[in-house]
Amino acid sequence: MRVPRLTVVLALSLGFTLACGIDLDREQGVSLPDQIDEISWGHIKSNVALEDGEEVRAFYDNSVTLDGTDIALVTNRRVITHRNSNTTALYLSEVTSIQRVDDVIGDAIEVTAEGGRMVRVPIAPMNGIDTFENILRSARAAYE
Repeated sequence: MRVPRLTVVLALSLGFTLACGIDLDREQGVSLPDQIDEISWGHIKSNVALEDGEEVRAFYDNSVTLDGTDIALVTNRRVITHRNSNTTALYLSEVTSIQRVDDVIGDAIEVTAEGGRMVRVPIAPMNGIDTFENILRSARAAYE
């Protein structure tokens, strides 16, 4: 009896996922503040120094294992990326352009600020790039 190839591929994928320790209870994708779980709030608090009165508007963890090593935030004041232990923040009041561009897998949002400073936020397909972009543009509009 031959096992269909699709069954083998699915079994190997599941085995790989479990071996990597991916938490299947947590969902990947852009999250609004009321959707951010406690683990993600922990990543925000330990990796990003929010200013007094700063409020998170959107959160995205781009790491495969959702371990907080590659996150992006939109707040009421800044767009922030934290990648490879480096945090970059651009104040929304200084943003000069927001563009969606093609990325290796899916799309990314490139945000440029005065002086040519820039951050790139890659968002995997079907993970809510439209939501992230809309929130970013709305937050930015408050400074126009």
